[in-house]
Amino acid sequence: MKLNTKLTLFNTISKLVIVVLFVLLLPLLITKINLDYTDSKLVKQKNKVLQIINTLGIGNYITNGESYGSYTLLKEEYVSLDEVPRGQFLDTIVNERRIVEGDTIEYRILSHTFKLKGKNYLLEVGKSVDTLDETTGPLQNIAFQVLVGMILLTILADQFYSSYV
Repeated sequence: MKLNTKLTLFNTISKLVIVVLFVLLLPLLITKINLDYTDSKLVKQKNKVLQIINTLGIGNYITNGESYGSYTLLKEEYVSLDEVPRGQFLDTIVNERRIVEGDTIEYRILSHTFKLKGKNYLLEVGKSVDTLDETTGPLQNIAFQVLVGMILLTILADQFYSSYV
């Protein structure tokens, strides 16, 4: 077997191994990216709600100790405010199920407690997990197409270079 053929075969096999590893790791990477992006978006929404509460006061949302809840029309996102007992402190982001108008929906929820005028409040900002999964497929397809294009381009470049030299 000629050296040129051996080099081409080695380059092709090594690129194939890289593609297989990339395809296997891609779902994990996309999921991690989606979660990190969603978490940062939830933190921004929390900060915006707290800023609104500091500006307008909590009385616009909670009156006579009643809870406040607001969902988007399709129940993809929600914000809730509740008065909670003293000593309860939360600052977490977790996936939990919530029942909304008879439907059980899994949300990525940021829970944050804060004090205002001597009372403790729990702020929850949530985003439906289904909306996170909607972007996973298209992102994987785009990444895979870019990878295949890069691999084909490098194989052609290797072939051209090895036949030129």
